[in-house]
Amino acid sequence: MDDLNYGLLGKILSGEAKEEEKAQFNEWLNQSQENQEVYRLYQDFYCNTVVVEESQTENRSRHVYLVQKQKRTRRLYWAAAASVIFIMGVVLMLLAPGSQPDMPPQVSSVILKSNPNGQKSRISLPDGSTVWLNAHSSIEYPETFDDSVRFVRISGEAYFDVASDANKPFIVNAGNLKITVLGTSFNISNYDEDQISSVTLATGKIKVEREGRSEILQPGSQVRFNKIDNSLEKREIDIEKIAPWKNGILVFEQEDFQSVARRLERWYDVKIALIGDPSPDWRFTGYFDNESLKNVLEVLSFGKKLNYKIEGKNVELIRQ
Repeated sequence: MDDLNYGLLGKILSGEAKEEEKAQFNEWLNQSQENQEVYRLYQDFYCNTVVVEESQTENRSRHVYLVQKQKRTRRLYWAAAASVIFIMGVVLMLLAPGSQPDMPPQVSSVILKSNPNGQKSRISLPDGSTVWLNAHSSIEYPETFDDSVRFVRISGEAYFDVASDANKPFIVNAGNLKITVLGTSFNISNYDEDQISSVTLATGKIKVEREGRSEILQPGSQVRFNKIDNSLEKREIDIEKIAPWKNGILVFEQEDFQSVARRLERWYDVKIALIGDPSPDWRFTGYFDNESLKNVLEVLSFGKKLNYKIEGKNVELIRQ
């Protein structure tokens, strides 16, 4: 089967595709009988699936139920299509050569949870595992895990404390990273806008895979992937420093300005603009325990000779 563009498939299923996108999809569809069969499976599953979305907001949790043929907003139709793609991915993975279930897993719904900038949350999964979800991040998982595998998908950053089950592997898909565990705790950071993705192990043992390469991690090990040059770096890290963000601690270690700005935007839900370019060797190291944005900017401006201005959710950093 030729590679399937899952983002485009989601638009087709949800009715969001533009004319040129429909033409692109039809070209893929007509390339083979196998492609047509795959699309039929996704289409059938989409038409008979209930999707539950739980979106985190600052003051409340909002539960939205999507049922076939009910009229909802365009955004929720897209969420439904994305969820079907996720569940069908699990189905097709389990039906692939080497997997021999007696029948496809009986999954009827998938849960999506997301945090906007400035918000974090703690989530309990159906198997008893716990996930701390960082700001500007999301997680998708079945309402009930299949008998043979526990499969979740994340975007952004999350810390997992996985319930042990030797007979049911726990698999995390984070973009182009795949992490397989049996029972352990680890942190994944894989924001689309960041140059570096990382997986850090606190306890247990995990296997990290990316584009045909894999690494086995022991506690205190971290794998970092550079998306620009496709390089991989494995290093040791202090276990006490793994995922301090879930306790409200913001840490920077020799980070360039763009990285600092993105993290501050996610952490405090603001937009940051720099007036004047920093030098190429601009780096910042700092440790902040539940500090306000103003206090962080005070430290940043003093150490890096910057002035700052806060107007609502807009922040300017001005080079002196």
